Amino acid sequence: MPSPVQVEYRTAGWIALALVLASGVLLWPFGPWVLLATWLAVSARRMHRPLTRGLGGRPRAAAVLTIVSVALVVVPVVIL
Repeated sequence: MPSPVQVEYRTAGWIALALVLASGVLLWPFGPWVLLATWLAVSARRMHRPLTRGLGGRPRAAAVLTIVSVALVVVPVVIL
């Protein structure tokens, strides 16, 4: 017969699994948006590093140019 501590650990494990599955079901519709946001973040980071070097180590100026560049691509796609 399992001890009460083992039963508590087993119960906690099942509750954790149920919570993970429930959150997965709730967040499933947002999957494509999360993927798109990840892709945009990676591409913006690749753009930001060389711009920072090219602008003499000014990361804020590079950030502004990066945001404007990404917005010029994303806004027309969203509007269509």
